[in-house]
Formats: sequence, C-alpha cells, structure tokens
Amino acid sequence: MHRYHYTLNAAIELGAAPDRLTGTIEAHHPMTPQQIRLAAIDQAPAQYLNFNELEYQEREEGLD
Repeated sequence: MHRYHYTLNAAIELGAAPDRLTGTIEAHHPMTPQQIRLAAIDQAPAQYLNFNELEYQEREEGLD
C-alpha cells in the first residue's frame, strides 16, 4: 500500500504583507487538486477560508 503526503502552503493578504500557513495532509490514494483544496479548507482556521494562493507538493511513499 502506498501513502501520499501533501505539503500545503496557503497565503492570504492581510494588510501590506501576505500571511502564510503551512500544513500536511496524508492519504492512501493520489488526490486531485480539488480534493487537496477541500482538505486545506477543512483544516485551515476561519481567516484562511478565502485564501488566494495554494501550493502543494506530493510525495509518494511505498510500504512493504
């Protein structure tokens, strides 16, 4: 079975400087960009629900 790790970086504009939030999601299947976005919204504090930038990096890990 494989595990997929997604490292997320979200940004929201607050005043003059953007505020960044980083998190991790683990899944047993590859996730679509829409699934990743929904998971990020589910995990983010309320002020990040309208974030304007979402970056993610996928890392696949095999299990024996």
